[in-house]
Amino acid sequence: MRIHKWLLIVVFGVSSASAATVTVIEDFEYATEEELLLNWIPSGGATPALSTDVAPGATGDSCMKVDFSFPSMAWATETITGPVLDQPVSIAPEQYVTFRLRGDPAFSVSDYRDIFLYIYDAAGDFARWGMQVPVGDDWQIINFEGGAYQFPWDASGTIDMSQISRIAFFQYGSQAELDPYTATIYVDEVQVSDEPLTEFPPPSEPRDLIDDFEDYADDQALRSFYSYENSWHPTVTVASVGTPAPQGNQALRLDIDFAAGQWTWGSVRSPILEPFSLPPDSVVTLRFKGDSTLTGVADAGSNFWLSFYDEGGKRMDYISDAAPVISSDWTTIQITGDDFGDTSTIDTGNLVQWRILVEGWAEDQPALSATFYVDDIRVSTPVIQPVLSAARENGNIRLDMAQLTSGVDYELRSSTNLKDWTVVTVITADSDTASQLVTADQEIACFQLVERL
Repeated sequence: MRIHKWLLIVVFGVSSASAATVTVIEDFEYATEEELLLNWIPSGGATPALSTDVAPGATGDSCMKVDFSFPSMAWATETITGPVLDQPVSIAPEQYVTFRLRGDPAFSVSDYRDIFLYIYDAAGDFARWGMQVPVGDDWQIINFEGGAYQFPWDASGTIDMSQISRIAFFQYGSQAELDPYTATIYVDEVQVSDEPLTEFPPPSEPRDLIDDFEDYADDQALRSFYSYENSWHPTVTVASVGTPAPQGNQALRLDIDFAAGQWTWGSVRSPILEPFSLPPDSVVTLRFKGDSTLTGVADAGSNFWLSFYDEGGKRMDYISDAAPVISSDWTTIQITGDDFGDTSTIDTGNLVQWRILVEGWAEDQPALSATFYVDDIRVSTPVIQPVLSAARENGNIRLDMAQLTSGVDYELRSSTNLKDWTVVTVITADSDTASQLVTADQEIACFQLVERL
């Protein structure tokens, strides 16, 4: 019998809350479209306009609409640059830069559709935050951590975050030389806040099985479901059905030809599916088999990644250390909610996509090929065990039961020798707690609470 000892500490206090500080950088509340065009300067393939098609949660009446015409060229990029701010804005590392964004299904043809928010200080130095533009046409809220900015290749590598004087949007249309296409985005309410801006809908049902790779008839069926996403070097990934598997008959096999250079990686990504939730207390488990071929080059950049995306394209990442990547044995990986890092800006109740990725190394290395296997990606929620505790009440013993499930029957059992148990009563829980009085006239009395199946 497991003996529980409880210490109950009740602390009474007074707390006060203050509203988060919000600094508006741009709300697009221009009186006319001509005024907008005087302030926002586009590149040749971008056409801005004033729109009243604002997000449901927006505080204003107008936003900026930008029509893009992407040419057939590598790294097709269009930009739109805002005015010099009347007063410089300060952005602290722990703050959030937020804006509302509406994407376009037209971006689904692209192999690289990242949108970047650029910031410029008073001296002209710049940095940026970026993410993939949504391929849906619903409004999304984008939250970037203030201190998580990056410097693009042509930046000086320094910026004064206390003197931000201008912003701009860089929208990529493709990395490869695709056929020309057009797409539209809407942008609204760019601001700096102490807290992330969230307006999540109710959570969807959990998805217990992410993929066990048993239902693919052949390699082509697997590749019809998953798409490739590789580092720009380029790395080449080939996905196929692998056997044998540690669970069932099939696993995912990834043959990756890592390109020479730094931060080279290969991955597969699922299509966008019906939304599913990842409850806060859930655990993601999977089987992974690495390749000892990478042992000689493995460093801090040798990682296995499992990522999930919400409907707005925001991503949460689990990143392993190098150990499973360079092990030729099957490893069971368990991932808790905390292992995905800060998910406060991600709608974990409505995830729609996942990515399976292997990164080769961080330091400059020659090209190398390796093979990896992934199997049985599942989500489970820990079973909540009922808790039983005891307290004296008017000469009797009060048994307190907690963590009950409403509608479930529980048997309260008693024993004097821990071998023979009799049922004291059956309790049908109508809340998560219940109590039962028992007499204290026995020299020895043991009690247990059991869910009736």
